[in-house]
Amino acid sequence: GKASIQVSTTSGYEMEYQINGTTEGNWTSITNNGTIQNLTHGNTVNVRLVNGSKRGQVQSTTIQDTVNPKVTVTKGEVKTNSIAVTVQATDNESGMTASPTYTYYIKKTSENDYQQKASNQTNGYTFEGLEQETSYDIKVEVQGDNAGNKGEGTLTNITTEKITSGTEQGAITFGDPTWSEGQASIQVSTNTNYKIEYQLNETTGNWTQIENNGTIPNIPHNTTIYARLTDGNNHGDHASTTIKDTVNPTVTIQSLTTEDTTIQITAKGTDNETGINEYIYSIKESTQEDSSYIEKIRNTTGTATIEEGLEIGKTYTVKVEVTDKANNTGKAAQNIEIKKPAISSDEISNNPKEYYGGVVSNYEPKIDAEVNWKILYSDGKNIYLIADDYVNYKYLPEGSNGFILNKNSNYEADFLSVPSNYYRNYPITDERLKALNSEFFKNEKSHNVNFGNINMLAYMMDINAWDNFVGTSAEYAIGGPTVELLINSYNKKHETNYEIISDYVGYEVNSAIGAFDVNDSLYVISSTKKAEAMWLASPNSLYMDDGQTNEFFHAQYLCGMGYLGDMGRRDYKFSLAGFRPVVCLKSEVELEKQEDGIYHIVDTVKTGKIIFGEPTWEGDNASITVSTNTNFQIEYQVNKVDEGSWTNIANDGTIIGFKDGDTVYARLTDGTNHEDYTSLTIDNSL
Repeated sequence: GKASIQVSTTSGYEMEYQINGTTEGNWTSITNNGTIQNLTHGNTVNVRLVNGSKRGQVQSTTIQDTVNPKVTVTKGEVKTNSIAVTVQATDNESGMTASPTYTYYIKKTSENDYQQKASNQTNGYTFEGLEQETSYDIKVEVQGDNAGNKGEGTLTNITTEKITSGTEQGAITFGDPTWSEGQASIQVSTNTNYKIEYQLNETTGNWTQIENNGTIPNIPHNTTIYARLTDGNNHGDHASTTIKDTVNPTVTIQSLTTEDTTIQITAKGTDNETGINEYIYSIKESTQEDSSYIEKIRNTTGTATIEEGLEIGKTYTVKVEVTDKANNTGKAAQNIEIKKPAISSDEISNNPKEYYGGVVSNYEPKIDAEVNWKILYSDGKNIYLIADDYVNYKYLPEGSNGFILNKNSNYEADFLSVPSNYYRNYPITDERLKALNSEFFKNEKSHNVNFGNINMLAYMMDINAWDNFVGTSAEYAIGGPTVELLINSYNKKHETNYEIISDYVGYEVNSAIGAFDVNDSLYVISSTKKAEAMWLASPNSLYMDDGQTNEFFHAQYLCGMGYLGDMGRRDYKFSLAGFRPVVCLKSEVELEKQEDGIYHIVDTVKTGKIIFGEPTWEGDNASITVSTNTNFQIEYQVNKVDEGSWTNIANDGTIIGFKDGDTVYARLTDGTNHEDYTSLTIDNSL
């Protein structure tokens, strides 16, 4: 900010000068070609010649700074929408003021006119709101130096950057969709510092900003998400992804049951993406090709009943397909046999004329007593069977205390040696047995008598002794029918009304000959070839006057059924009576009709449900879970049904190692008995 000036003369005289004045006494001598220093802008330099005491005319000049300051504009950070600059202003003449004013201008290089953006005392500025990939020129005016001169600096052809395209690797990343209640959500992220904005299914509407790693919620199937980067003014090219449910739903056949010639199906479809849309139920005979499936029902529930076109005795394969709302499909198939309808104890009780006397041809006791077994009675809970003929003496059991019946022929025996304490040692306390002689046992005094008839009764109802006549489907066996069983059965089948009368000593029976139809062998065996009467498991009430006290005592009589259809008393020595044991089947046992008058026990394990899970594939190998809704054990075989080769598996257990086309057979068992099997064929095409 300081100036100097050289002063010279050609006159040969001396010179003197004064700054900003001409006052005498303040002049300073200066040599020819001398320099006056420390001058500032605006100083007036006065110079005159000196010759001794004479002074020449004053010559003056004013120091002026007419040079503009030098302004240097330096480019700073350039972004997609901004350019930063810093400014340095220098002045080698008068110098810069303490607080110069900086005025900032910008224009597109392609344009002519600058636009002022700011004016302040700051030597740096960021131009914002610019367009990406655009060339700009910048001008900065600085006012000023101490002489009031204004400097100017420029930057030209500065190009803003381009926002990264969303299609570049990592610029925009879409996460994997997460599904809930049929809607998806997806995370969006970027490896840049730009903001993300998105639209659904279009690019012309309003864009919505989202934070980096933010989540877009509630997106339906088949929706396209467009996302791009933005700096707030500009944006890059968009990236996109389409939300699609490509996962097949799963379906499990939870139960498959039959009733008559209908099949009831309960299935459970699962789809964690768009959700289950429809169930499709189809069926074919198991031996047919898959092309033979016939579609039966479509619905939106997991239950269906197939009623038409099914035949008893055939095995069918039921296929359940589920579609989700994206039209993906899952399938499961299971085999089931249409069995003959089961006949319950209640059905038999309500239709005695149809069922009483029918032969249960597959009942198998522990020993083969060379008799068949007929339906005697049903109380709606249990079915009672009776031997269709007298049992050979060799099959009659020894009593629990070692008592042996007195043999009179191959089929006849009496109680001649029955112990007088049999009942006291082996009282009848089992409520099931007492119910068969309910009229007798309802009198408490019946428990305390020690007549011979109750000792004979104790043997007849000694279920431990008669255990050899118990098969896997039976609860217990006794030596013959009771009066109540026989009369109740006969009254229901023949629509009679015979009365049951008993007191504490026994039943009062003394029916006439022919009271029971001799042609109905269920009750009366009219032939005397083997025996003339059947022992009944009920005491007989008979009083005799002792001639002294006018009291009555009870003789040792049981009830019996004679070959002439008469029910009456038989004393312990009666030698012409035989035994037709009675079996009580388990309450869950049901029968199946084979032909008129011939029945089979269906299951000794009440039918339960076996549920196959959906096969899980790992390469060429599949695994499958098997479960039941019962307390029975599951056992299975693969590709065969060979008795003795069944393998136990825990409920919800997994069987592994299946190949495409393998068939698994599974059934329920209680360890001794089992139900019919169900099966599932492993099909990789499903």
